[in-house]
Amino acid sequence: MKLNKDFFNRNPDEVAKELVGKPLVRLKDGKRLVGVITHVDTFCIRDTYNTRYDGIPVSPGIVSLWGNWRGHYFLNIMTKQDNRGATGVNIVGIMPIEGLEAMLENKGTPKLDTKGPGKVTKALGLNDSYDHMPIDGEELYIEDETLAQTHEVQTRACGRGGAFSQSYWME
Repeated sequence: MKLNKDFFNRNPDEVAKELVGKPLVRLKDGKRLVGVITHVDTFCIRDTYNTRYDGIPVSPGIVSLWGNWRGHYFLNIMTKQDNRGATGVNIVGIMPIEGLEAMLENKGTPKLDTKGPGKVTKALGLNDSYDHMPIDGEELYIEDETLAQTHEVQTRACGRGGAFSQSYWME
């Protein structure tokens, strides 16, 4: 069973705590590429940034792929907006459990390192064509089963652009 948009229509901290340990699935060329989510960051973008896609409001359960300076994408899933602005979770790390050969091929390296948001999207073969898609689609989704629990929580403030974040991960 897949997590649906309703799961994400909550506070980002609640969502993040429950995402750690769940399988993130990408179907590619008839193969399942699966990684257990090991690290998630929450974020909030204040009012001046609370819409994307030319004024279309960001909705819970929608994928938002953000590029960074190295040309990699960050896999973000939007959560319930609140008085702070647009909120969401960023998938920072996964532990590959299925489709390892395909992930290595996607990365183009002999080592399958998936600790880091750009490394996650590269291993799963995600690109900007997944931007603004629902997370409960046919090709990209999160299964509603927990394979591991969150063991540690770290809070970290980030002042850039009025944003904040918290991190959740498993040991």
